[in-house]
Parts: sequence; structure tokens; C-alpha cells
Amino acid sequence: MAQIRGYFPLPFSSPQATQGANVVTLGSGGVYYPPAGEYIITTGGQTIIQWFDPDNYLWRNYGGPNSFEQISTDGSNYRLVNLSGVAVGGNITNPGSGGTNGIGPNQTGSTVTFGAPLAGGVTATAQGYVVVGGTVAAPTIAQAGSGFLVPPLIACDPPPVGGVQATFTATVTAGGALAAIAQVNPGAGYTSVPQFYIVPQPQFYQGAARFPGDTAQTIPAPGLINPIHAWTGSPFQANIISGAAGALLTLPAAVTGSGTLTAIAMTYFGNGYTANTIPTISFAGVSLGAAAATAIMSMCLNVTTVVATGGSTWTVGNAVETSLGLVANSNDNNFFFPRPGRGIVSNATGPQFTVEDPGFGFQKLPVPGMLFNSATAQTGTAAIPALSVGGISDTSILQPMVQ
Repeated sequence: MAQIRGYFPLPFSSPQATQGANVVTLGSGGVYYPPAGEYIITTGGQTIIQWFDPDNYLWRNYGGPNSFEQISTDGSNYRLVNLSGVAVGGNITNPGSGGTNGIGPNQTGSTVTFGAPLAGGVTATAQGYVVVGGTVAAPTIAQAGSGFLVPPLIACDPPPVGGVQATFTATVTAGGALAAIAQVNPGAGYTSVPQFYIVPQPQFYQGAARFPGDTAQTIPAPGLINPIHAWTGSPFQANIISGAAGALLTLPAAVTGSGTLTAIAMTYFGNGYTANTIPTISFAGVSLGAAAATAIMSMCLNVTTVVATGGSTWTVGNAVETSLGLVANSNDNNFFFPRPGRGIVSNATGPQFTVEDPGFGFQKLPVPGMLFNSATAQTGTAAIPALSVGGISDTSILQPMVQ
């Protein structure tokens, strides 16, 4: 069994400041790759753990802020990232037209450029690439099947490397038949209609009966599916049935979105962005018509005391919190969970509050920056100035483990 033991010689000469053994402090957008080994990591309030997906060539979230995780790294497959004051994606507001289908600048002939933060210039500027075309519409139900206890998973094959996975959900009738298939994320970069799979799910834990005398759940979970929606070697052989009894989907005739901007993938989050420097996004190269997008940010309160504008009388000593500033309808499969900023009212007029938790992951300025009085009925609302939101330094602890 791995044990916690000994001194951990972090590279004190690295660009990230350290505060003694086992402690790593990252500035806005800072990245740290732990040396090869096993660790228990306690992340700070702005730092997440990511792992590198070697099949899709992208970083996926593993552990969030204020989390306690164990990892085994080869020195490059896990990293810590301070996700404050950075750009994490692009929200497409106009897909444009006339582009060349593909993934990245070599295939599409198009590039995307993010605006720079006020300080830091090119080295602090977020970077990414475009995906043009290749979205997938939701399939329709040709045969509803039967026997489903809960909605089955609806999965489909991934796009080529660098694209965005399409995702879907199902609903079932009271009698256990498929009722509808809904598109969650249309995906991006597909070159052909993917194969779809229907995966029955159990209603309760399958490892034991719910209570003494009860019959344990069937393994695999019931639900009749057509052979076309089961993969080679599927453990759901008992669920497969030919003919009209098995659930069967009619796939879309073709991928959609040809020539339009369907995704912006991030390769570098940048650093040092504040709410008054939310980066602009522009496109160059092969024409995408009127394509437009706005940056999806990850920011926090970057001051100790916030003096807001507007609102009425507040009670000194009461707790308040901000709104989250979420971007609606964002098709990002790798999103994180923001949390509001919190504080204590320190001045009844203004209002003014002292920050106790700077929050995490504000995707835009908390508009209107609502302050909610959690101790009594809300007595007013106020707007947080743009300069109060951005990035801050954050400290995480890495404890080595040895066999």
C-alpha cells in the first residue's frame, strides 16, 4: 500500500512560486506538472487537476477546487491549473458560413485569435483552434422497445481527434418504452453520421437486494434493443432482439453544419484577464462569413473588499453572495462547476462587503452582480464593478506517497 513519507523536493527554481516543501502556488492561469510518482493533492480554491486524454489529445478535468485527490503520474499526464483570470472556451453567437469543413487550421484554413489581457501581452493571451462543420442531429425513434426500468444511455461514436463529442439523452414511457431522444451537445468535426448505441441502465444497485427478502436487480439491466445498437462484445447480449420488439433508432441522414463554425477548442487558457478585458474573438483565413463568438471566462473576485454600486440599505454583519455569471447554452463537454463569491457586509450603504470566498469560475461578470442577503429578507441589489473580477494566486499541497 502506498504510504505518505519523507521530504518532497519540488523544483524551487520553477516559474511557480513555492512556499516550502510540498506546496505549490500558481498565479492566474499558472500550470504545474508534478514529477513522476504518486501523490495526495489538496487543491486550492482556484486550482483544478486535469489528466491528459491520449485518445483525444485533450485535457480533461479530474479534481475541482478545494478537492482531495490521489493521482499516479508519469510526470506529464496530470497537471494543476489555476483557472482564475483565464479564457476556457468560446460561445458561438453566429456560426457564419462558407468555411472549409475540418478540425484546426491545417484542415479548415481558418484561425481564431483571442484578445490580449491588459497586462502580459502575447504570452498571456489565450489560444485555440476552430472546428468547422460536422454536427450531429438527434436520431428519431423507429421502434420504442420495451422493458426499460429507467432511461437508457444514448451514446455515439466520437469524431476525429480534436473534434467535440456529440451527446444525447433519452426519456421513457411509464411502460418502459423509449419516448424521446434529446440532443444535449451536437458535437463538432464529424465527417459522417456516427454509430449510435442504446445502453440499458439499472434502477437500483445491482450488487445486492434493496432489503431483506427483495430480489436483486437483474444483470444486465433489462430493456430490449435492436442488434444495430449493440457493439461487438457488448455485455447486453440478453437484451438484443431482432425484429420489431427491440428499440431501434432512425439515424440522421447526414451530419449538419457544413461550412459553419461549430466549435472553438482551447489549447492555452491565457492568464491575467479581468472583467474589463474579456478578450474579443476574431477569425482569419478561409472565410467563415459573419462568424462571431464571445469568450467563456473563468474568474473570481480578485479584491479583499468589494464596493458595489446601487442597492438600498444593508445590514452590517450579514452574509452575501454573488451570482454565478453563467453563459447559457454553452456546448462544452469539459465544463467545471462554478461557485459564487461570498462575504460579509461591512458597510450598510454602498454596499460594501469583505470577501471571505472569492468564488470560482465566473464565466462572465456576475450581471447584475446581484448581492443576496442570506440572513434576512433581501433589502437591495447592487452591481459589482468589472475591476473586482479577474484572477488571483492560489496554493495547493502535494503530499508524496511511496510503496
